[in-house]
Amino acid sequence: MDPTRVSVHDLAFLYYPETFPLKDRFLHRLYVRWAVRKSSHIIAISEATKQDIVRNYAVDPQRISVVYHGLDKTRFRIPEDSDQASIDTVKETYGITKPYMLYVGNVQPRKNITNLVRAFTKLKRDGYQDIQLVIAGAQAWRVQDIFQALGEEIRQDDIIFTGRFADEELPPLLWGSSGFILPSFYEGFGLPVLEAQACGVPTIVADTPSLTEIAGEGALVCDPHDPESIQETIQQVWNNPDLARDLSTKGHKNATMFSWQRCAQQTLRVLINVYEIFKAVNARKR
Repeated sequence: MDPTRVSVHDLAFLYYPETFPLKDRFLHRLYVRWAVRKSSHIIAISEATKQDIVRNYAVDPQRISVVYHGLDKTRFRIPEDSDQASIDTVKETYGITKPYMLYVGNVQPRKNITNLVRAFTKLKRDGYQDIQLVIAGAQAWRVQDIFQALGEEIRQDDIIFTGRFADEELPPLLWGSSGFILPSFYEGFGLPVLEAQACGVPTIVADTPSLTEIAGEGALVCDPHDPESIQETIQQVWNNPDLARDLSTKGHKNATMFSWQRCAQQTLRVLINVYEIFKAVNARKR
């Protein structure tokens, strides 16, 4: 049999099955198990995903290489004066009229929108009126469950759902924000974290293995299961300009370590190694 290589992004369907449609849950369980068992080698997009594969499928760690995703540094960068027009345009498009915290990603249960909105609601009740929460992303599966759980909280004027947005709108949404937050219960990597850091945005992530791995020292950490922890972390960024600047600097430095060129080079190296091993094994059989 020819050598094969499979990439595994995450095992969310095992850790949070209730956040997947039944059909998708079944197909993921079937296909991923088959792919992991049959492949000559596996690429995981984070050390956290690698450990999940080892833990759930009893795979020899030597069969798994970690290759990080990259980052488009021509798009995601520190803003220049000439970028102000695009920032103003996206603010006008989505009705953003105050300083804002930004979330980027699909709206679905695993992303923890419910606790994020609850934290924001408490923030407003505690007197933080000059702030908006912008939730940028398409509505995905089980979104109605989120809306029902939140009830009237979801209808606040200062919570903005952009829906699906154009690719070119993402950098100015990041540039215009006062902070970025990804409070997901589970991620395999968390690319929006790097995009925010590359843009110099103070960043908050959930205290989960992959997000803390990818964000490095350039992010504050919150407990995704506790709205008060999310609220307190937002307040830290909001109340402390020195901390915000420090997060911006450290986050930008962290993002420079990721590139698609490096990802491609490492992937090619894995493919060559798999092929060389395959050739050597076949040669011994002759």
